[in-house]
Amino acid sequence: MTTHIAQDASVIRTMMRQTEAQADEMMISLAMLKTKLVAARSNPELAPHIGQKALLRLARAEQQILAASTDLFRTHDELSKLAILMNVEHPSPESGFSEADPVGASLEMAVEA
Repeated sequence: MTTHIAQDASVIRTMMRQTEAQADEMMISLAMLKTKLVAARSNPELAPHIGQKALLRLARAEQQILAASTDLFRTHDELSKLAILMNVEHPSPESGFSEADPVGASLEMAVEA
């Protein structure tokens, strides 16, 4: 294996994990926003239905980010399989999944459910 392939694999591994972390941060941010919206509309001076459309749209955005996160996990799994196939350094539990990795395997089963 050339050094170029190993370097590319290393960069891709790092970028994949960063992208997954950004998706997680987005989900956290959306959850915090939803909490704030629900708390704000509990003001007794507001009608109970105030902000309902915004909450519905926010919930839809949460579902879309969760679906994207699932696709990122599947992408990560495919890249890990390629790394093994190409004899690139086996991914660690922190940087990727392999079929021998119980964390990755259980996550893959959960994602497919």
